[in-house]
Amino acid sequence: MSIYRTAYPKDVAMRDPVVRERWGNKPPVWEYWLGPGMYMGVFISDELVTWGFTVMDGQGEATETWEPDTDPEEIVQHLLKVPDWSPAILALVRTAPRGVVHWPLLWRDLQREWVSKGGHVVQVGDSAHTFTPTSGNGATQALEDAATLAACLELSGRGGMDTGTKIYNLLRAQDGHRLGSHRRGPGQGAYTLPQVDLQPRPGRLRVRKVRSSVQTRGKRGQVCQFQRAPGA
Repeated sequence: MSIYRTAYPKDVAMRDPVVRERWGNKPPVWEYWLGPGMYMGVFISDELVTWGFTVMDGQGEATETWEPDTDPEEIVQHLLKVPDWSPAILALVRTAPRGVVHWPLLWRDLQREWVSKGGHVVQVGDSAHTFTPTSGNGATQALEDAATLAACLELSGRGGMDTGTKIYNLLRAQDGHRLGSHRRGPGQGAYTLPQVDLQPRPGRLRVRKVRSSVQTRGKRGQVCQFQRAPGA
């Protein structure tokens, strides 16, 4: 699967008579065009034209680059694989300047180590674990990373930062592994969780296991405990 996206001034698109007849002198509009194995979203404002095209193209690899360089004619060739597209859509795509962004949506194996050897540099979010946009999980997992890291650092204290970050790595790698395996199917992309070397440091880190409860800090540092209902 791949996503192609671009945006450019409306007056560039309106130079084409077919595009002008379909969208010229009309209020801003957002449209979705659907076809077998592909779909396209079109947004036309008073100043800007932007569209995104998603296609099941069997893309197997990607070139790591920040430079958008796709020729719009490549998108047209994908569209022509399905008959009866509106001539206005084909014409609109052809008005785009060369330099369409092409994002292949590929599986990436989860990283094992998210923390530097010294424990002072940490990866969170997509830098540690990538999810495809269709998973609807990227932002959620990044927030969970941040919350887990903050909790681990609070528990470990300033002197035990390296221990806190490694525990964060261990906890979140487990979740990332489970989610990654679920979205890819059984047996795909599995890896062994990192082995974290936790040296005993009395007084630096204390972990208390509380069954069926959650603790958090309320106003003025007050510790609050919430009991889960049976079966929750």
